[in-house]
Amino acid sequence: QIVAQKVASNMSERRKRRIDLSDAVPKKNKQDINPWTNAPYTERYYSILEKRLKLPVYQFKEKLLEAVDQNQIVVVEGETGSG
Repeated sequence: QIVAQKVASNMSERRKRRIDLSDAVPKKNKQDINPWTNAPYTERYYSILEKRLKLPVYQFKEKLLEAVDQNQIVVVEGETGSG
């Protein structure tokens, strides 16, 4: 519960801070294969991925995954549009 509260607190403190994720979008490579379909990723996949990386909540991805890994229950609260 404490970890979830810290994550929520960090989100509210940092939500107005913008980060540059332009370098975070993977470069398109014909050799990139989707492990679920064994087919190359599509242009649509990269388009959606680029938008997903720009969502405000993305900057907390690692902390959220850590909280889920270390706790049985994690409550995540975010404003509409936060991702």
